[in-house]
Amino acid sequence: MFAAGMTAAILAAFTGCSSASIYTQAEQDAMWVADQHMKAFSRHDIMAVNALSHPDVTWMSFDGNASVVQVNGHKGIEQYLTGYFSSVPNLRSEVQAISATGPYITIRERSSWSDPHGDHAQTSIMVFEVRDGLIHRVWFYPPTREPEP
Repeated sequence: MFAAGMTAAILAAFTGCSSASIYTQAEQDAMWVADQHMKAFSRHDIMAVNALSHPDVTWMSFDGNASVVQVNGHKGIEQYLTGYFSSVPNLRSEVQAISATGPYITIRERSSWSDPHGDHAQTSIMVFEVRDGLIHRVWFYPPTREPEP
């Protein structure tokens, strides 16, 4: 899917490891897919998010002891993100850490945005299930807001 040298550079940047040898090639490829998804999300590029997702993708979040389905399928992504990005047009997201266990990719993300009330930021954890080069499921864990400046 991409050059081995690029894989090693991405892994070193996110994990602090100088070698990608702790991950299989399949795990490295899956981490690349999840990272590209996050970059597309930060650009507000809904078409690119969908291109990296299986047509029957499901996004879920946790609310207390329950999981809640937020999005189903490409149409669901398009509808959800169109509304979300219009409500927070200057939202930016960056991957702070990434790791893999088989098809499951864990990402720590930092999001930032501003509104009439000031600048805001939060960190959150999400887990992507990547199979055959596409995201099948995403689990979002509750974010932790950073203190306001």
